[in-house]
Amino acid sequence: MPGEILADAACGSDENVQDSAAAGVDLVAPVLGNTPKGDAMTIGAFEVDAKRETVQKCPAGYAPQNSEYNPQTGTTRTVMDPDLCAGCTMQAGCPIKQTCNGARLDHTDKERRLDERCREEKTDEFRERYKKRSGIEATNSGIKRRTGMERVGIRGKKQGRRFGFISAWGNAPGFWISQFNRAESPFHTNQETHFPLDYGPGLQP
Repeated sequence: MPGEILADAACGSDENVQDSAAAGVDLVAPVLGNTPKGDAMTIGAFEVDAKRETVQKCPAGYAPQNSEYNPQTGTTRTVMDPDLCAGCTMQAGCPIKQTCNGARLDHTDKERRLDERCREEKTDEFRERYKKRSGIEATNSGIKRRTGMERVGIRGKKQGRRFGFISAWGNAPGFWISQFNRAESPFHTNQETHFPLDYGPGLQP
């Protein structure tokens, strides 16, 4: 079993990442769905003990009055000193809510893990690790555009695989010739060079 797997966002759910980690595999994939916008203050801005899932400090550096994790619900409830929160300069963007029971923040372990991954995606280290997958996606997209595989008129895994293999290899010379011509041409532009394709009987677009 590989120690690392690069996958797209559809396979990068928190559950898949956790199951992969339990099997000793590091699943590297972007987070699917809404991600924090700009400098939005989320649970990732807090200092959290990942083992106990408790908040140690808020973004302003204040320690909570209490932070307790419920393993049954996967939720941590953190209570801050309301007087400190009331005079805090970071209050406007802080997710801590002022309630009748004091200043409180609830977060789940899943939210913390997803937020941590969202922040990691913005680093150069993640881009370096994931660039192989990005290259694969670009290759697949280019093959589909040049061979017409997006308009395949057949069904079945076996026939589809055969068509894809033949189309990719059959059009490979044209692809490399087009790249050479683009590089050598003094009128080189970013527009792709397309070659006529023989789709075969019943496969015309």
